[in-house]
Amino acid sequence: MVDAVSTNTEIGSLNPYLFKLEYKPKPVLSHELGAGSPCLKCQCPGLDLHFWRKICKNCHCRLDEHVISPNDQDHGEIVIRKLFANTQRENFARYGRDQQPNSGKENSAHDVIAKKLRHVHLNKNERHKEGEHRSEARNLADEKNTTASDSRNAASNNSKILTSKEFGTHSSNGENLVFNRTTNNNNNLKAMPPVDPPQNPNSSYASSSSTTAGSAEHEPSHVEYTWMPAGEHVVVDKYMHSLPLYERPIIGTEGAQLRRQRLAYQLPYHDCDVEAAHSLKSDVERTSHQNFVEYVKQNAVGIGEIVDYGKYRQNLISATQDAEVQTSGPQPCKNCDKCIGYTDVGVITDHGQPNEVWHPGCFRCDICHQLLVDMLYFFKDGQYFCGRHYGEKVYPRCSGCDELIFAKEYTYAEEKSWHVDHFCCFGCDLQLGGNRYVSKEDKPYCLECYMAKFARTCLFCKAKIAPFDSRVSHKDFHWHANPACFKCAHCSKSLTNQKFLLKDENVFCCAECKTSFYNRT
Repeated sequence: MVDAVSTNTEIGSLNPYLFKLEYKPKPVLSHELGAGSPCLKCQCPGLDLHFWRKICKNCHCRLDEHVISPNDQDHGEIVIRKLFANTQRENFARYGRDQQPNSGKENSAHDVIAKKLRHVHLNKNERHKEGEHRSEARNLADEKNTTASDSRNAASNNSKILTSKEFGTHSSNGENLVFNRTTNNNNNLKAMPPVDPPQNPNSSYASSSSTTAGSAEHEPSHVEYTWMPAGEHVVVDKYMHSLPLYERPIIGTEGAQLRRQRLAYQLPYHDCDVEAAHSLKSDVERTSHQNFVEYVKQNAVGIGEIVDYGKYRQNLISATQDAEVQTSGPQPCKNCDKCIGYTDVGVITDHGQPNEVWHPGCFRCDICHQLLVDMLYFFKDGQYFCGRHYGEKVYPRCSGCDELIFAKEYTYAEEKSWHVDHFCCFGCDLQLGGNRYVSKEDKPYCLECYMAKFARTCLFCKAKIAPFDSRVSHKDFHWHANPACFKCAHCSKSLTNQKFLLKDENVFCCAECKTSFYNRT
């Protein structure tokens, strides 16, 4: 962790484990991960993780919707090590095609990943000043005031988008469909419609570049963060205070818990590691996954960088020959279109257009609108996404196991995509392909599980009412909608589609029958 009041000009020190690239987290069985952790959405007994669904068996809430205590391995570190282990790409994006690091010592994956991980988990016990070579547009505070071309122009702004044949057409009648994908080239990727994101109370937009007085009053004078961006202390401090208090990852607060939740939700580890994707059944699927990860590394992934916007823009104008940039006024935020003040902090990227900039609170996924956790973004077709929704732009995601689908065949049912063997009952895991099922709370159940868990009991015959049977309901009472069960208690007249009277769990066709019934007894 890092003390926010450090006097170092540059912030960023590294966990020593990061230099041991062969180091892996201690293996934990999937069903034991976070066992018993309380749920943030319901009052379930605690997390009991399903062995392949990645949801709780007790409440069906996701893993990131439970209070999982942090361990020695930060999720952000693990994902970044997977996605930024390409030295050539790093040097190209940072310095341009014809430039190399000034020190000449950044040719190992060790140094490349170390740079990227300055944006992640910082060790408060080993904090030290670490210099970093920057492009001219990002290095105005450097005392040398060296002149260099804007390295952002060196990065490819027109990433090659891979395409493939159609996956198929979604069914409009709600039936189960198995899709055939015929592809002869594993490098080809097809953009798919995104899956609707789950409702998240933290998805609302944050205020832009200035904090409110109320939030400042409630923040302690001495705080430590679980994550801080790289940069000068003054700029980092302004960035943190530009975020709403609940989104600042202060140790032991709602913000730190929210960061852990977003890391798990926005950056599914199985999307970037073939070994973690347990749904891959063949070498062809594994190759497709590897090609996807390599494409992401080379063309899509990046980490936003914070800048003193006034200095950055002044240098950008002097370094570029773009007349539009030189003559335009204050730059609007790419998200909210409100101008960014010259004294504000801005967020910039290595992708997109050179003049794109965001308020700190506006650097969000274009689909789920969550703040991009640790400023890690994925670029596609001029838009910026979190890892989850970028993956869903390219491949469908299985609603059963939460992994991307690389198989040639998959099932589409209930307006969701599934691996063929993962379209199963949420109660007993019975495969539902070709079988009748009932959807309850957007989850499919076999008839037996539905009857046991959700079916109503007929007040007259005391038997369960099947989901396909007609039913009459009044308040908390239910009957089979047939003459044998829903009838007058006195004269046995069928009351289906008729007015009725209810008293003491008995139904009557009229007041006379009710009076006669009780006078008789």
